[in-house]
Amino acid sequence: MLRPSIEKVLAGKDLSRQEASEVFNAIMDGQCSEIQMAAFLTGLRMKGESRDEIVAATTAMRSRSIHVPIDHRRNRVLDTCGTGGDGTNTFNISTTVALLLSAHGGIKVAKHGNVSNSSKSGSADLIRALGVHMDATPQHIATSLEQCNLGFIFAANHHPAMKYAAPVRRGLGIRTIFNILGPLTNPAGAPYQLMGVFDPQILETLAEVLLELGSRRVVLVSGMDGMDEVTLCADTKVVIGTAGDIRTMEFNPETIGFHKVVPDEIRGDTPEVNRDIALGILKGSISGARRDIVILNAAFALYAAEITDDIREGVEIARGLLDSGKAWEACQRFVEFNRSSE
Repeated sequence: MLRPSIEKVLAGKDLSRQEASEVFNAIMDGQCSEIQMAAFLTGLRMKGESRDEIVAATTAMRSRSIHVPIDHRRNRVLDTCGTGGDGTNTFNISTTVALLLSAHGGIKVAKHGNVSNSSKSGSADLIRALGVHMDATPQHIATSLEQCNLGFIFAANHHPAMKYAAPVRRGLGIRTIFNILGPLTNPAGAPYQLMGVFDPQILETLAEVLLELGSRRVVLVSGMDGMDEVTLCADTKVVIGTAGDIRTMEFNPETIGFHKVVPDEIRGDTPEVNRDIALGILKGSISGARRDIVILNAAFALYAAEITDDIREGVEIARGLLDSGKAWEACQRFVEFNRSSE
């Protein structure tokens, strides 16, 4: 049933939203062969995914997700999930940011994440290395959000429809549209988002998709060095989206007092090494570039959550949470509440 759509994308033509919906519903319901999926996903990657195609894929995936219940009227819910796939092998910056921000009483961080697809340690690998169990129920995650200001949402447990595409993605070994769907499909429905993206060319499109699907404020970032974070190694392309408004800028960390560094200064390794880096930053025993890049990205997250009006203010808040010991206390509270029994 995918043949007409395969032929269309291979010819370089965009699918209509209806056509794309039919394709992704079929893929996520297990109605397509692996050969068909591989051909379609490869053709889509070669053509480049359009806004309508991404909206259709996101909607199909969200409709099949296992949701985390949370009252958005009472809670300001933020996600720091990025696309990954940047190949830069940094430590787990966005996950460390989530742990830090759990010390801020005005935000609930619904951290959506998975095991690695481009490095030795994805966010789920780090969280597991902390001793947190990966099989938490949606209600347990919701309670963790309420009591710890942080809940980790393991993507593999919340998107069962992905099982049909998983072997095809592994077999292809290339980026596909599924690499960008994770940050677009938070099971807690986080309306505030700091999203790192591996490709600066798609930032505006992804911002448009998120706003159309109900996000309140999104900040999408892509380092000029290829990093899917706000980087300290180069300037960063930043797209800020709020209702009816999308702005694009380039951010130079030196303009607010940070020094640019070389990539080796923020390199990561195994989940255990990255765990020790994250804990060292939160405890205060690690300083320098690794601490700075966490502070900087936390500042952008605070801005995304509408806690601050500018990045400098967020930098001071993030530093204060680290210097006061509150970030370390919050991390311990989260780990203890979610500790694995293994």
